[in-house]
Amino acid sequence: MAIDPTKLAALQARSASGLRVAVCEYIRVDWDDVTTNYYGAAAWHEVPPFNSIGLTIEPRLITNRRDPFHQLELNPDLRTDSVKVTFEDIDKTITGLFQTYSSGVSIEFFLYYPDVDLHVALWSGQLSAPDIYGWKQLTATATNG
Repeated sequence: MAIDPTKLAALQARSASGLRVAVCEYIRVDWDDVTTNYYGAAAWHEVPPFNSIGLTIEPRLITNRRDPFHQLELNPDLRTDSVKVTFEDIDKTITGLFQTYSSGVSIEFFLYYPDVDLHVALWSGQLSAPDIYGWKQLTATATNG
């Protein structure tokens, strides 16, 4: 998905003028051809100014409060890169999805800028089922390539 140059220019102008640029991260997991879920550190569709995100985001990602964004290698060349994704799983919903669909499900990381209604796809790969399922949370590994 190409970035709209008009929206990008509006974001750059906003940042250059000293105004705060609101942004959130969310992921899309395609468990199979018909089951797609969106996850974030919060239910972004319910949180101003992100209400216009246009998706229902499940608040399942556990992130660092000081830096709520995943560290992603955006230009990985030919090497494989992996990212740890930690899900809140007190109700065992994520465990059930992994037990049903196993490893190799598609994952994609996005940023959303509500000031210009812009979704930016950052990174995509495959999500592997965790080796160990935790009691309240589980950590899976996403790998590109």
